[in-house]
Amino acid sequence: MAMLSSTFQTYITNYVASYLEKMTNSKIEIGHIYFKPFRSIELKEVYLSDDNQDTLIYLDRLETAINWIDLDNTHIWLSSVEVDSAKVYFIADSTGELNLTRFLDKIVGPDTTSVDTSSGEFVLGINKLDVKKTRFRIKSYGTEPLEKGVNFEDLYLQNISLDASDFKLVNSDVYLDIHQLSFKEQSGLYLDTLQGNYSMDSSGIQISDFKLVYDSTRIVASEQGLLFNGFDKMSNFLDEVKLKSNIKEARIRSIDLARIVPELAMLDFDVQMSGEITGPVSRLKGKNLKIALTDSTFINTSFSIRGLPDVENMFVMVNVHLLTGYRDDLKKLPVLLDENNEPPLPELITQFSFKGDINGFISDLSADGLITSNLGSLKTNVVYRQSDDGEIEVDGAINVFQFAIDKLTGDDQTFGKTALSAKLNSIFLPNGKFKANIDSDIRYFDFNQYRIKDIQIKGDLSEESFDGDIVVRDSVLNMDFTGYF
Repeated sequence: MAMLSSTFQTYITNYVASYLEKMTNSKIEIGHIYFKPFRSIELKEVYLSDDNQDTLIYLDRLETAINWIDLDNTHIWLSSVEVDSAKVYFIADSTGELNLTRFLDKIVGPDTTSVDTSSGEFVLGINKLDVKKTRFRIKSYGTEPLEKGVNFEDLYLQNISLDASDFKLVNSDVYLDIHQLSFKEQSGLYLDTLQGNYSMDSSGIQISDFKLVYDSTRIVASEQGLLFNGFDKMSNFLDEVKLKSNIKEARIRSIDLARIVPELAMLDFDVQMSGEITGPVSRLKGKNLKIALTDSTFINTSFSIRGLPDVENMFVMVNVHLLTGYRDDLKKLPVLLDENNEPPLPELITQFSFKGDINGFISDLSADGLITSNLGSLKTNVVYRQSDDGEIEVDGAINVFQFAIDKLTGDDQTFGKTALSAKLNSIFLPNGKFKANIDSDIRYFDFNQYRIKDIQIKGDLSEESFDGDIVVRDSVLNMDFTGYF
């Protein structure tokens, strides 16, 4: 009966803790223990430091039901664990090694090369895990605080609530099935729901069958991951941590993402999304992505983007499988709007689509593809440049098919449709004026209910005048004009 006494059990436990302290150069304290042989253990006020005497783990209360324990091989299997008010602090040194790894190495010897349960590995398995009111911190060596956003060099989760199963700790590698996880990060980010099959080791953090909800952002994915070669790479998250995401469906808002990467706040978007994203943030790639503003305005695309999060200087290579939508829907993307909150399309173009390739910087883009709209279609191979003062330069070649001049001018008695090919160098000014040098071959042009064919126009054009040559070789009109009007 003496062995069942809590006082006796606490004495024996502290004796063992004293032995482990000498082995690990750590401080180990247990305020209270109650052990039912071969059944369960309840621990209170458990403190464990690392070899620098900083807190590694503190447990206000832990209760567990035991399956079996193999002390010779340091394997522990538990049927359930309940944790209340714990603190877990993982700190990586300058080489990227965690304090937890150093602690376990002193008990069982270093071996992190595999995840099997062979001798030389510390293995802790838990069938069911319930965690409440807990804090978790993973901090890299020499990290500096950030004013805004999540600091991946110092990730600090508070008020953690976790319902999980099939937990396995193999040395410092962690595996578990998360049924429900919520927490608040020190940056202010509040995660309402995270679910999935989780793994964390020195090569990365991955979750399959992933579901995430925070604020109004929601993501369902077959796979989500952060891949790196050692935890020290978290100190250079934008360049050395690779994203791996296969999204089934998602609603993503930039205002939510800005809590992680503050620079994204300027994009100000709210979109539906599916597809695959890979690579570090600074060299991001997308494959078979569908991004939708509404049910009728969306883009199917694959892309490569270099330079994020510096949006103004990022370089994009985009293959647009299909971009289609309505002008009014573009008003939901403030990054596209001018000072009058208007999108970069004439008001008369109410519906549009595009297939092709777009390459370049935001202010210096080339577009090669087919554009269709309610006014007609055109094939483009042009370069678009926009200066800081709002001046837009468009250079290149276009082919126009069945373009509705009557709808554009609002005069269907005088004008009809046209088809042409042209080379142009043009400048559009913020005040609405423009000037262009054109070299065009107009296949036909409807005027006063008659279709004029075979027209060549070459010269300088503005909103007020034309200076150049006009040649017409129609069956009823043969004309050569050189001059100004």
